Amino acid sequence: MKKQELSLLVKVRCSSTNKKGMAKTSVLVKLNDETECFLGFIMPKDHWDETTKKCKEDHPDHQFINKLIDDKLEELKAHFLVLSKTKENVTAEDVKSAFKGIQEKETETSDQAVSQQRSLLAVADEFISEFTDLVDGGQRSKGRLKHWRTNRKVIEEFAAYYYKKGDILFDEIGPTFGNDLYVYLTTKRQSFFEVIEEFGVYHITQDELLLNELRAKLDKKPYTFLINQTPDFFMKNIHKKKTTNLSEVTAKKRIKDIKQLINIGVDKGLISQNPAKKFSTTGGEKEVLPLELYDIQKIFTKTITIERLDEVRDMYIFQCFTGFAYSDLYNLTADNLYYVGIEREPWLIKERGKTSVNEMVPLLPIAIKIIEKYKDHPYCKATGRLLPIDSNSNYNGYLKEIAAICGVNRNLTTHLARHTFADLMLNVCNIPLEDVSKMMGHKSIRTTMQYCRVRKERISRNMKTALQLMFDKSGRLKLNDVA
Repeated sequence: MKKQELSLLVKVRCSSTNKKGMAKTSVLVKLNDETECFLGFIMPKDHWDETTKKCKEDHPDHQFINKLIDDKLEELKAHFLVLSKTKENVTAEDVKSAFKGIQEKETETSDQAVSQQRSLLAVADEFISEFTDLVDGGQRSKGRLKHWRTNRKVIEEFAAYYYKKGDILFDEIGPTFGNDLYVYLTTKRQSFFEVIEEFGVYHITQDELLLNELRAKLDKKPYTFLINQTPDFFMKNIHKKKTTNLSEVTAKKRIKDIKQLINIGVDKGLISQNPAKKFSTTGGEKEVLPLELYDIQKIFTKTITIERLDEVRDMYIFQCFTGFAYSDLYNLTADNLYYVGIEREPWLIKERGKTSVNEMVPLLPIAIKIIEKYKDHPYCKATGRLLPIDSNSNYNGYLKEIAAICGVNRNLTTHLARHTFADLMLNVCNIPLEDVSKMMGHKSIRTTMQYCRVRKERISRNMKTALQLMFDKSGRLKLNDVA
């Protein structure tokens, strides 16, 4: 039989880099077949010499990186030699699998299958799959689906940090689960991901000093998990924007959702009760002060000559006077515009993506004028949307510019606009809380109460009305009227 010859070609994928200009370093393994194998680290693409297949000397760590590449190539060759002694026809995939430490998978036993089903990620995956079907059917929003996928990532993160593995079994969830997750999300998360990035760049090196430093940063707990991870784990986690600790409110929202997944496990008989049940996910919410009328007036009356900012300003004013969240505003079409009653009052009626509850908002003159202004806008004509809405990231960025231009010393956000609408309806227009709740598409008045803070002015105004109904000018009780 003809002797097999191994060919190894180092590649740096300069066309695919992260925000820091770092690219995957891989090798093309060729035998009778060929496959690409990631070497376990990334490097700066601008310092790669495609001709010599080496890191350029102008990089301060070029010797270290080139030695790392040579060591990896020698390791691949060694795996090939070992395989060729025991196998007649070695494939490139065989070499890659040996290099990555992948063994042939054994048939999963029934006990293993049960264990997999009893994991938190398995329940999360099933939930997300069902939720995706609801999104496809128009019953849930894409934004909420994205939110649940982020919850899944949080579970993965915490499993790596606290349990030192890739998943969490239900019988591993103890009474301190909620608090442990809260501590991780609010105080440990950022430093954990900083170490993941460091470790990803210098994955499995022989530099004991570096490894000891990383071990110390991780308090030894997740170190065992990280050192045994495949290179793909690091690439998945370092090709992302900077990961930060969460605020108290955001962390508790994540934990509330994960508690919901544990409850599903209880319903399925995977765990007898929810160990995190007693962990409180309420509190910590800061009161959002709505915009004052004079702030709204400043924004509305300011002359803005830049078209993109003028459009975003109009959209924001529209939000302040309709209460629509960004995602619902973005998806408004002419089909959501209804003319109600004998007087054919214009209303916007739309199922809210987050709650699947209809928002029913009678339109004020200012909102009607904005719809009329943009009815022939090219974007609206091309997409069928009611208003020309930018992507969320652009929208929020432009709002910062608008606040500066208009001299409004507030952080303008879509959430603030929704709070402002609730405040206007309740405290200025004196609309009952139940009606405000319906206009905002809330499932419960309790949710609306978080948006609406009853002001002293409203209490005073209502008390004056009560005084006029019950007492005459001299202060005597109007007994006949009361009776």
